[in-house]
Amino acid sequence: MDARRLNFPSNHFNVYLSPGVVEHFQTNDQPRILDEARRVLKKDGRLLLVVPFINLIGELKLPFIRLKEEAARRKGARFYQYRYTKQAISQLLLKNGFEPIKYYFVGLHDTRIFGMRIIPRFLRTNRLLLCLFATTICVISNKI
Repeated sequence: MDARRLNFPSNHFNVYLSPGVVEHFQTNDQPRILDEARRVLKKDGRLLLVVPFINLIGELKLPFIRLKEEAARRKGARFYQYRYTKQAISQLLLKNGFEPIKYYFVGLHDTRIFGMRIIPRFLRTNRLLLCLFATTICVISNKI
């Protein structure tokens, strides 16, 4: 089903789960997806949104990442996905009728710094390390 035009009645669901969807749409379609999520959620419904995260280290590298992406586009690479800072995803949600209430940083397994080793539990739950190295952010939001 097209996330921009859902075939469900309004006020139908208690929870809307979006694991890795929004970031694959162009910026002009993202508000349409969130509008549809808001429409099908009940008055006190919750949105659980999972998107790629630009961690603190990623923010430092962002200018270089953008240069690499632009070079790839010039060579014919197609759009793949957006990545978000905590502030950017919060603004997108607030602008489209959702109030973020809880953030979870996940995805340490994707970082190069840890290589192929299994990550010890304390690293997976350490907030500072997650802010530095996490590759995904999960945001729980209330429908406004």
